[in-house]
Amino acid sequence: MGMLCFSLSSKAQLCLQTLPALASANHPTCVASADFNNDGKQDLIVGRQGGADILLGNGQGAFTTYTTLPTNYGPGGGSNYVRSVTTCNLNNDAYTDVVFLTDLGHAFSFVNSSAGTFSYTGFYSGCTEPLSVLTADFNNDNQADLIITDYCSPYFHRYLGNGTGGFSQMYYSPQGGSHCYGGTAADFNNDGNMDLALSNQMMNGIAVFMGTGTGSFAPVVGYSTGSLPEDITSADYNGDGHIDLATANTGADSISVLYGSASGTFAPAVYYYTGQSPKKILSKDINGDGRPDLLVSNYGTSSNMAVLLNNNSTFAAAITYSTDPGPYGLVVTDLNGDAKPDIVSANSAGQSLSVWLNHYPVIVGPASPSCAGTAVTLTASAQGLASVSWNINGLNTPVIAVSPTTNTTYVATITNTLAGCTATAAFMISTLPLPSVSAVSSSTLLCIGQSASLAASGAVSYNWSNGSTATVVTVQPIATTVYTLSGTGSNGCTAKVTITEMVSACTGITGNSSGETGLRVFPNPANSVVQLLYDNNSSSELELHVYNALGVEIHNSTISGQNTTIDLSQHPAGVYLYSVMSNGKPVRQGKLILNR
Repeated sequence: MGMLCFSLSSKAQLCLQTLPALASANHPTCVASADFNNDGKQDLIVGRQGGADILLGNGQGAFTTYTTLPTNYGPGGGSNYVRSVTTCNLNNDAYTDVVFLTDLGHAFSFVNSSAGTFSYTGFYSGCTEPLSVLTADFNNDNQADLIITDYCSPYFHRYLGNGTGGFSQMYYSPQGGSHCYGGTAADFNNDGNMDLALSNQMMNGIAVFMGTGTGSFAPVVGYSTGSLPEDITSADYNGDGHIDLATANTGADSISVLYGSASGTFAPAVYYYTGQSPKKILSKDINGDGRPDLLVSNYGTSSNMAVLLNNNSTFAAAITYSTDPGPYGLVVTDLNGDAKPDIVSANSAGQSLSVWLNHYPVIVGPASPSCAGTAVTLTASAQGLASVSWNINGLNTPVIAVSPTTNTTYVATITNTLAGCTATAAFMISTLPLPSVSAVSSSTLLCIGQSASLAASGAVSYNWSNGSTATVVTVQPIATTVYTLSGTGSNGCTAKVTITEMVSACTGITGNSSGETGLRVFPNPANSVVQLLYDNNSSSELELHVYNALGVEIHNSTISGQNTTIDLSQHPAGVYLYSVMSNGKPVRQGKLILNR
């Protein structure tokens, strides 16, 4: 076995492990999957000459043949080829049922009655050149209806489900025609009714039938594709909310992609080379980036399965994986329970099944945005993981904790033991902004017994460290105290700030003197007016400077007499520093207390 890897510019990478081919007798032509025995593991049904084999999966990509559904019911005998097979629930019970189409033009239905035991419920005729079978609810009665496409006229035959495991009367398509090959059903115009698109080899295009919700269809509308479109699939490839179409053009070695609109119409085809004689085409996100990719079985001499990765509405060049000769049928399902889609192709000429297990790496992180700076955990994983390297700080463990402050993309490069495959995965953590919380005090310097008002702003709700949830709180600390404010914004994120209230005993205040004597500053503490008494008979002038606790000068004046009054009522209560200068030299310095 081997591992094949392909690099992408972002998101996850494609990394498929090729398992040994499984033998499948009598030219397998088609394959579908379901959990037929309800054991939580995906099983297969493989159509071939003479019947359809039910293969029970072991949850690791291996299978054992459980039973064969024969084709010898009704006309034609038991040597018929099974051309097409689909799984559905025909009777609304707990088990998945099966419908397949033989090359003699009859669809056979089998009801899964108990954990993988099937009962034949009927056959339904198409024309003598049948091509494919599909089921969907076209008349909104919650029952699976049946479409048989034909290479002869009319376009298709349709049967309405009866809810008991079979189908009612046959109806022809709304207009005549021929050479309709594969089919896909979806709501193309978002009206709540299932629509139908068929690949039409006579017109080298697509025949689109808009459903009415009653089981009938509007007249056909045609769109051109490449030569001889054999199969068709549908999905929203460009993420605009509208269903798009893609065909495998076996006569042109290409696929055609037609982008849909809100009205259910489609733009002209865009073409991509895929390989020789493409047969089956499927839509599936195969690399975990959230966009549906395209998978094709190429029946030509190259014999391979091709993957065209979706680059956000356009598709990359085909990546091919070799198969045994004649790959025809193709199915994508999770074979080993790791929530990643695996692939099986039915190789008619090689009489085998090719199996690929998908091992692209994944990163699991928060499903919703996180507040900026919040610690979150990211976990990188892949089957057979041997080593992991992150794009930040040289981290090399599968689980990391990060605290992004802005939207940040984290990339893990993972090497696993399965053939040494190395691939990367990316995860973006979206962050929510923190509120711009602030706190201010009416006075950051207090005497013992004084109080101050602390005011919060910048958030929707608040929580102070003293237990208050008010926007404005009054505090009266007896010692220098740090208060913490938590503010929560409208988005639920919380930020914190601190504010410090400095407290002084405010007793026994004296000043330092130098040079001048007889200078007194009183009262101290004062309410708002301070007296400066100057007893010296010197004629020299003195200068008074007052500073707040941050060292910012809030007052200066000249003392020209022996008794000067200073009004500081415009400043809040607190502890201030004063300095008296004479001829540029300090003569007294000290603390000045304002106590309202």
